[in-house]
Amino acid sequence: MNQRYFHRNIEDLLHKALSDFPVVILTGARQTGKSTLLKNILPDYRYITLDDPVQRQIVKEDPRSVLDISDKSLIIDEIQYAPEILPYVKIIVDSGRDKNGQIVLTGSQHFNLMANITESLAGRAAILTLPTFSVTEYSAKNIGQPKDCFRAIMKGFYPEPLLHAKDISLFYGSYLQTYLERDVRQISDVSNLTTFQTFITLLASRSGSVINQNELARECGIAFNTVKKWLTILQASGIVYFLKPFFRNISKRMIKSPKLYFNDTGLMAYILKYKDTDTLYTGPLSGNIFETFLFNEFLKYKYNYDAVFEMYFFRDSNGNETDIILEFEDKFLLFELKASRTLRLEHAGNLKKLLPLFHNGKGYLLGFYEDDFQITENIIARNWMNLFNILDENFKKNES
Repeated sequence: MNQRYFHRNIEDLLHKALSDFPVVILTGARQTGKSTLLKNILPDYRYITLDDPVQRQIVKEDPRSVLDISDKSLIIDEIQYAPEILPYVKIIVDSGRDKNGQIVLTGSQHFNLMANITESLAGRAAILTLPTFSVTEYSAKNIGQPKDCFRAIMKGFYPEPLLHAKDISLFYGSYLQTYLERDVRQISDVSNLTTFQTFITLLASRSGSVINQNELARECGIAFNTVKKWLTILQASGIVYFLKPFFRNISKRMIKSPKLYFNDTGLMAYILKYKDTDTLYTGPLSGNIFETFLFNEFLKYKYNYDAVFEMYFFRDSNGNETDIILEFEDKFLLFELKASRTLRLEHAGNLKKLLPLFHNGKGYLLGFYEDDFQITENIIARNWMNLFNILDENFKKNES
């Protein structure tokens, strides 16, 4: 390959899946680097892309002969374009070869893909998700301070603008156009793309916030059921994620609607028409976009290392809240995320209130702080770059 390849954190997990299952499904939003990853770490596999209309037609017309054409292991890219071949994949897998890692499938549309896999390949396939780049995958530079961090946030973490000095406005504009005109129309019959794009812009301004679907319907002038449908489309294609609230037997006054996060801060900043880092950092949405950035780093860690934790947020009607809760074994880690260089003890107020409610809980206040500061026995303020050490300390030891 001519371009330098950047190794991905998911590689060890992918190799393990290949050794344990006959089929591996690699999902993820469009352009997260699925094809590049597989071509580099599995160079001896035969590669077919269904993004190519000619190859797609050949596979659709005679899937059995295509799948049986050689003894080479096989990568089929963008399987959502020909889900009807999945029963033939099952036949190949069940034909007595007894070989793990023989077929790798990729897909950019999680909802339809998962429905077909559940029907055709249950128990035969490992399902992994490749997110956009984590800061731990490409950056040797310390971006623990605001300007450096928000410069990275502005550029985003898709491989093309991040690694190959692409014009980020051109990339995200093309990405959005492709997403709207191809993926959205394929997943569902969205008749009014202009209103759908307005809907996406409204969601970008609320990334990191609890979603009120009635309010979204009113502001966009669409039906409540249309809001539900469009949110499902965006989630299915990996553009947004939902974070569930934690409300297990603690209070009847809990907020039970999920929070919504965009999958990438560069895409979010482009949609919101931010033009420079300073405006992004000092603007009214700086806290939301910083929280979105760190939420994605939590999620990328979970995907890349198959880390065994559940992720929630907490909020009640009295205003008590914390941004991120990780639950694992019989422990809880609570995180408050602040786009601030100045440590204010009141920022830890909610952690102090809520931590006693969580068994074996620890609290972390993450921001742009110069030094660690122990606020209480179980609450510490740290620079956000320490997030990865915190996660490693709690979850790397659990790897088998």
